[in-house]
Amino acid sequence: MDALIKKEVELALKTVSKQFEIKETEILKDLEQQKEIVKIRNEQTQKYALLKTEEYKEKKEWIKKYEQEVEKKDQWISNFYTIKIYLIVSIIFLVFSIVILTLILIFPSSIF
Repeated sequence: MDALIKKEVELALKTVSKQFEIKETEILKDLEQQKEIVKIRNEQTQKYALLKTEEYKEKKEWIKKYEQEVEKKDQWISNFYTIKIYLIVSIIFLVFSIVILTLILIFPSSIF
């Protein structure tokens, strides 16, 4: 009877040992999968960070270009209005000069 109990205990021990090995293998696989998931997540985080950095640089470049274009436009408008003012002053001076010359030609004796 001891031999029978001993065999049953050995069989139960082998079964438990086998179940333990199976469970250990499953846990090791889960750990490997979790490590792989963490590795992939870290890679994705790095890629996202690089993408955001590039996006920020690109936005900065576009803002700089936009500001340069606005500055050029403002300079052009300033030049335009400066030329316009000079033109108006020149026209006024010309008209005034023509009026004076006309008056001198019409009334030459009364001025001198």
